[in-house]
Amino acid sequence: MRWWLVASLIYAAIGLLWLAFSGRVEGFTSPRTYLILAGFVIAPIAFGHLVANIYLLIGHLFKKPRYSLTSLITPIVAMAITPPLIVAGVQLDNWAVAKTKERAKIITSRVIAHKAETGVCPTSLEAIFTEDENIPKPAIRGASFDYTVGKFGQCYLKFPAHNWIVCNWNDRTNDWYCAD
Repeated sequence: MRWWLVASLIYAAIGLLWLAFSGRVEGFTSPRTYLILAGFVIAPIAFGHLVANIYLLIGHLFKKPRYSLTSLITPIVAMAITPPLIVAGVQLDNWAVAKTKERAKIITSRVIAHKAETGVCPTSLEAIFTEDENIPKPAIRGASFDYTVGKFGQCYLKFPAHNWIVCNWNDRTNDWYCAD
């Protein structure tokens, strides 16, 4: 196998794997963590590879070619598609968080209504949903809603998101706060 083909497959695989593992709960064992670490090693190599290929490509136009045009262009194309795939993965993460918050509105509105009616937070999510109703599930793969009642009577709802982020809601602010 030729070096340029191996390099091209590595560059393209990084972007494709990033996209494949997007939109799910992550922790320190997430495959994307290893892609980030690999990126620190591969980025300088890829930059050198890009500069060298552009130099050889320019030389290809003015001198007798030492390498085939395919071997010079393929790695550049593979490097060019990787950033858009990573951006698409980040957009998928953001969409999943927004969709999860949207689904959580059903829960939070019922929590607020229950507290307004009774003066206390519901003891569990099952207390505000009948047996016939399903408690909404997060759009983030591998996530679940965690509901708790605080010491001072505050209602909390949270869910894990991407990149070690956890999103929290409480009934006093009636707003989401997402942080790592």
